[in-house]
Amino acid sequence: MKKYYKFFLHFVMQLALVFVLSCDILFAQTKLLSRAELKKAVEFTSMEEALKNPKQVYFLNFSNSYIKSIPVEILGCVNLQRIDLSGNPELDLSAAFEQLSSLKNLQEINLNFNELTTVPENITKIQNLRFLDLNKNKFNKFPVVICKLANLIEFEIQGNELDSIPTEISQLSQLVSLELSLNQLNDLPFEVSLLPALERLQIAGNQLEEIPDGVCKIKNLKYLNISDNKIDSIGENISTMTSLEVFLLSGNKIVKLPSQLGELIMLKELHLVRGKLQIVPVEIGKLIELRNLNLINNEIKELPKEIGNLKKLLIVNLSNNKLKSIPEEICSWTKLQTLNLSNNQLESLPQKIGGLVSLEYLSVFKNKLTELPSDLGKLAKINYLNLYDNQLTVLPEELGNLKNLQTLECQNNQLNSLPSSTGNLAVLNRLNLQNNMIEKLPIEIGKLNKLNNLYMNNNALVELPKEIGNLKQLIYLALSGNKISKLPEGFGKLVSLQSLFLDENEMNVLPPDFAALIELKYLSINDNQIMDLPQNMKNLSNLQNINLAGNPISETLKINILQMFPNAIVTF
Repeated sequence: MKKYYKFFLHFVMQLALVFVLSCDILFAQTKLLSRAELKKAVEFTSMEEALKNPKQVYFLNFSNSYIKSIPVEILGCVNLQRIDLSGNPELDLSAAFEQLSSLKNLQEINLNFNELTTVPENITKIQNLRFLDLNKNKFNKFPVVICKLANLIEFEIQGNELDSIPTEISQLSQLVSLELSLNQLNDLPFEVSLLPALERLQIAGNQLEEIPDGVCKIKNLKYLNISDNKIDSIGENISTMTSLEVFLLSGNKIVKLPSQLGELIMLKELHLVRGKLQIVPVEIGKLIELRNLNLINNEIKELPKEIGNLKKLLIVNLSNNKLKSIPEEICSWTKLQTLNLSNNQLESLPQKIGGLVSLEYLSVFKNKLTELPSDLGKLAKINYLNLYDNQLTVLPEELGNLKNLQTLECQNNQLNSLPSSTGNLAVLNRLNLQNNMIEKLPIEIGKLNKLNNLYMNNNALVELPKEIGNLKQLIYLALSGNKISKLPEGFGKLVSLQSLFLDENEMNVLPPDFAALIELKYLSINDNQIMDLPQNMKNLSNLQNINLAGNPISETLKINILQMFPNAIVTF
């Protein structure tokens, strides 16, 4: 009898606990947090931690906890609005939903990586559920019960095996964002057009061969990601997407964009990367709200002059195409900040390129440029200029007007000199001139007080100006593959230098002040004529790696060097 009494008492106590917690739920709930507030909510990862102050718990994270059930004490977290249950494949979802239905403020549930194939019907009892994540499960059929969640705002079910979407999807009248990427969809029902609140739709990485009609008819659609499908052409039906602001088409085999593209008058971003695009329609000039144009890795040979009408452009990337010229009309892009024209077949740049008064980044590497327009010097805001791998023989003096330039990449050209105006580049910190034919550096290079990295390897330098010693912030200096026989007086003033490469020159001695390079960590002077080192070099206590291979160094000197630098890696 006593045994049954204990059992009955335990049952009553559990019932009382549930009753008390339920009362708390009724009388202690607060307002629903916004999506932004939910993302910033303090994260609790255990009930023990959460129960110290349960009414202050808004976000519980039980991800990858290997739980089979949710502890009953969760009912004490009366203000819980976000819970992460991902990575718990043995969790009894039906029982969990029954418990969670008592938490009237619960808005967000994450159930990804749970190996789910179905969703229990009682999910509908969670009345304020607005954000649901079912990504990376094993659904091969869309769980239709989801369509009964009247308050759902964001729903994600990417990375499953869905091959169709039910017509009942139209019941989600509050749905703003729908993520269907990485499934096996080859179409969407026309009923998606009946989602009055839908603004964001992602169906990338499916099997679509065209943009479904229903998608084109979604009245308030602002963001559409249809990348990495099997689309080879865009139909005229896109003309109805007049609210669209972001259009992602990358990874399709689209050869041509229709003239109806010009009807997307609200478009701010157009991304078509890794396609087969050959023709850009003149109607692109109607997209006057466009800020970002990304057409990397296509087969575009020319641009229409109407592209100059896009006065609000901030970013343009046309790299890896087949462009031979750029229309002068682009020089009216006065708000443009980034322009990438790399890896094309350009033989010249627009003569009035200085009109790009807001430009900060310009990359034209791997083209066929033989000269640069003097107007380049008007790009007052530019901080990055990449001219790598062209056919330039000279840089314009006007280059020195680029007072904000920090990085200048000019390697792999045919330059035989550097303009003296280079010394005016007051904030330049990286200068790459390797693989050219430069015979002499101007003395003005010593004015580059902010220079950290200087690459001059594989040129035709015979000597260095003594002014190079003024580069007090130089950290990395590459001079390999030249004809330098000695370092200039004052070279030891490079007090910040950490890496020095002098390989394959004609040096037979290092200057006495070389030992002043107290920050030097890496020294490589292989394949020269060095026979001795200054004795005071032993003061270079930071040296970690010394490469002296290919020099006529005696065995006795090798022993001395090893004794001088016992902690360094020395190569002979």
